[in-house]
Amino acid sequence: MSEAEPAAGGPSAASRPLEGRIAVVTGASRGIGRAAALALSQAGAHIVALARTQGALEDLDDAIRADGGAAATLVPLDLRDFDALDRLGAALHERWASSTSSWATPGYSANSRR
Repeated sequence: MSEAEPAAGGPSAASRPLEGRIAVVTGASRGIGRAAALALSQAGAHIVALARTQGALEDLDDAIRADGGAAATLVPLDLRDFDALDRLGAALHERWASSTSSWATPGYSANSRR
């Protein structure tokens, strides 16, 4: 078996089409956001998980790792804190400017700003 071939039963490039990509998921601690984070991780993406509660983010990270994914980047953040979002955007750009990224934002709308 060459290094390019996956081990028997291991993930192949076809089963991890988002390998090497970044997925920023808001509302990642539960519901659709959690499901999106888990699915994107299974597809190979590195997850940057945003939610308001640290404990729920840690539970998500445990689930991602238990499923064979890499540790997620956990960001406890309220989306109504626009200054924090600006800082996050700058930090993401600084860290992963050359990476291809995806954004998954389940359940957020302009009405959520109240």
